[in-house]
Amino acid sequence: MRKFVLGIFLLSVISFVAGCKKKAPTPKPTAIKIGVVGPFTGPLSADAYSILEGVKLAVDEVNAKGGINNMKVEIVTGDDMANPARAVKVADSLASDRNVLAIIGHYNSSCTIAASYVYNRHGVVAISPASTSPRITEAGKYIFRVCPSDAQQGKELGRFATKTLGKRRIAIIYDNDDYGKGLKYCFSMEAKRAGADIVAEIPYGEDIADRVRRLVGLKPDLIFVACVMSSAAEVCRALHELPLEATILGGDGMISDEFRRRAGVACEGVIHTVFFHPDLPGAREFVRKYESKYGHAPGGWAALAYDATNAVLKAMKEVGINREAIRNYLASLGTTRPPLHGVSGDIAFDAFGDIVREILFAQVRNGNPEIIKVK
Repeated sequence: MRKFVLGIFLLSVISFVAGCKKKAPTPKPTAIKIGVVGPFTGPLSADAYSILEGVKLAVDEVNAKGGINNMKVEIVTGDDMANPARAVKVADSLASDRNVLAIIGHYNSSCTIAASYVYNRHGVVAISPASTSPRITEAGKYIFRVCPSDAQQGKELGRFATKTLGKRRIAIIYDNDDYGKGLKYCFSMEAKRAGADIVAEIPYGEDIADRVRRLVGLKPDLIFVACVMSSAAEVCRALHELPLEATILGGDGMISDEFRRRAGVACEGVIHTVFFHPDLPGAREFVRKYESKYGHAPGGWAALAYDATNAVLKAMKEVGINREAIRNYLASLGTTRPPLHGVSGDIAFDAFGDIVREILFAQVRNGNPEIIKVK
């Protein structure tokens, strides 16, 4: 009995000592890496590479000045192929590397949403330059974006169509996915609130040229295109072949140079939102550096990626190479810290990691978007 009691006592002591042991600290990064994730293969690859170029420019600039903490910043890429299931695998591979201190991405909202659980579980910031779904607002404390959400964008587009342009008979063409349906919904709600009639809602498909022919008889005075870059260009080409007098209005799917290249003359006169423009304050020096490095002008995604990367790099300089500290720094921009001045505008976030920023509009004239001054 004494042996039994003594055994219990010794076991209790061992358990107590074991419980008193300090939890092993999280290993400190031995390098500084930034992940860049997007659809580097497939129809959206041009936009993904534009994002990568914006990140590289920011990283090259900081490395030319000695890096951070005497360490060079490295870029590691991941191709999610615009596939949410693959996005999760790529996210887990990058987030598991403790040297990866932040992610710039994803491009597609569906991929950002799918991967958000991984980033929150690993405690690493993912800051998207392009994912606009309203669902990302509730994607978790480590998820940020430097582009407005579709809830904000759709509302402003609806107001612009009805209040500024005075349109009342509106047709909508949309991608039948999370992005297209979300933007369509937010736009149509605001347009209807202003008294407009939605005369048709047409989902994008391979036979889009046939689908849009019904619009000729409906005679809309505005056609809203809620599509990503590749399908938006095809929609504009199809509409260009029809005897329609309607104004074409679109969202951020029309931002890039690649959209205008693919749409050709069919994009002339198109109006769309813009998140960056060379005429914005502070943008011209960025354009000069970008053109010098890459030999072509930057698109909106490159500018947003450049700003997102600089926000992360600034956080590292200010609070150190620590994932949690970087997240807290970004969350404080616009509240306990002043906004950062970016080439696309000020960088400040609300409590959900959404950018706080005015939305601008541009019209394509002679192949280039020109800012529309809205009263």
